[in-house]
This record gives sequence, C-alpha cells and structure tokens, in this order.
Amino acid sequence: MGKRQEILVIAAGLFYQKGYAATSMKDIAKAAGMEAASLYNHIQSKQEILQVLLLDITCKFSEGLTRVKEKYPAKNQLVEAIKMHAEVAFNNKNVTALILQDYKHLQPEVEKEFLASRKSYQEAFKQLISEAVNMGVIKAVNPDLILNNILSVLRWIYNPELYENKLDISLEKFQSELLDFIFTGIAPSSKLPS
Repeated sequence: MGKRQEILVIAAGLFYQKGYAATSMKDIAKAAGMEAASLYNHIQSKQEILQVLLLDITCKFSEGLTRVKEKYPAKNQLVEAIKMHAEVAFNNKNVTALILQDYKHLQPEVEKEFLASRKSYQEAFKQLISEAVNMGVIKAVNPDLILNNILSVLRWIYNPELYENKLDISLEKFQSELLDFIFTGIAPSSKLPS
C-alpha cells in the first residue's frame, strides 16, 4: 500500500471514530506518523480525502452490482446483490459510514455527483427487486419498501452512532444469516404470531 492510500485508510478510521468535522489534518498526520506539512505532499486537503473516499465507495457498490448482473441469472441476482452490498459494507465500514451524514461536507458539485451516483445505485437495486417480484422470486410488495428495508437492515454494519457493532462472525456466516432473515423473517414459520 502506498503512502497516499495509507493516509486515506487512516483518515477513514478517524472520520469513523470522530466524525469528519471533528478530525483535523493534524490528527490525520499524527495518526500517519508524519508532520502535517509532509501530509500535503500526498493529499491536498481534508476535502480531497472525503471526496476520494466517498466516490470510491460508491464505485465499489455500483461496480459490484454491475458484476452481479453480468455473472448471475436473473432469478439469483437479488440474493447476490444483497450479498455483494453486505460484503462491501462489511469490508469497508469506516468509509461506508461516511455515506450517512458526512457526504454533506462535500463541495456542492462533488456532493451532486455523489448523490447522483447513490441514487443510480438505489434505482438499479430497486430494478432487481422489481424483476424478482415479476419472476415470483419474492412476493409482490412495494419495491421501495423492500429496498429501504434491505438497506436499513445493512446499515447497522457501519453506523456507529446507532449500533454497537459487536457482531463477531465471518462475512460468510453474516451473509447467510442476513439472507435468511431478509427472505424468511424472524418468525419460526411463515405465519405471523397471533
């Protein structure tokens, strides 16, 4: 890993712990074991760090969804998209957490690009849900409701403000239990308790 990438990883960790606004370039330099002046040899500003991190994570989600569509038959794409989203969030929780609030610190033109990318991803994900409904893979429920529930179920992975994140299982076990929960719920049978 190059020094610039190392700085980005360190900054993402600090943003996750302290928040973007509360983290200074001096904090990032100290955590990277360098003088603040040396940091500017690799990164122009804290804004640049946030921009790179957010645009990179949106690319990871979008490229993951594209791979799912190319690799799997239509009837399996929703399951694989959920697994992919969980994997990206699980493996990049420090950066993914920035999606929740810190994107608001982006420069207006970059924020617009980020929001457009996020919306495009959500629309593509919703399309997979609609296709799954049309094929009878899942029951006919409002695709927006399903999308928001799926994304909300995944949000705890990277939201340190709401959840303690003390889950100590492998990604594979997490994906398996998550899919079981999403597709079968929490009741021991398909019937709601009375």
